[in-house]
Amino acid sequence: MEPYARLVAITAEGPGLVYTLSKPIVHLGRADDNDIIVRNPFVSRHHAELRWDAQGWYNLHDLGSRNGTRLNGQRVREPERLFSGDTLTICGLSYAYQTGEDTLAFAPTSRSGVVIDAERAEVWIRDRRVELTAKELRMLCLLQSKSGAICGKDEIATHVWPEQEGSVSDESIEQLVSRLRRKLGDNPDHPRYLLTVRGVGYRLDQE
Repeated sequence: MEPYARLVAITAEGPGLVYTLSKPIVHLGRADDNDIIVRNPFVSRHHAELRWDAQGWYNLHDLGSRNGTRLNGQRVREPERLFSGDTLTICGLSYAYQTGEDTLAFAPTSRSGVVIDAERAEVWIRDRRVELTAKELRMLCLLQSKSGAICGKDEIATHVWPEQEGSVSDESIEQLVSRLRRKLGDNPDHPRYLLTVRGVGYRLDQE
């Protein structure tokens, strides 16, 4: 195995739990038989795995999860080789992959006033907890996983309404955005957190 290989949970305050990688296959998911258990209702029972290959690298595999796995902000569709400094994200909860004796130092998960604790399915605006529905939380976790990039309506529809296989009207998405802004305390005319990119989609302000 790679010496000192580890995953480090990234929290709003900085580095969190450290998981040393010492097995040829490391399983991540919601079920209790995983090596790294992710307590989140949006995470699949067996969501992803890290697999050691013959060339001496860990590779990230998504196990057909419903809500996907991201590596450095991009959805994993086939096995991806991991390099020290990469960030894995599962339903808004991020982990830093590190090897050797790298110092544990990270920026906060969210640089905006919105803090998402995906493991507890909680959202905070500064010191105020925001109560969200499952679909509102799904959308916010999706936007946060994009690291400030624009998220299109098709991706929102597929992620938030998986039971409808992406067949969701623009009006339904706009209504969800409106409710989410209201709960976040956003001014609909000049939103601070949930921004509209006209004709393209939405993004979560990370500044």
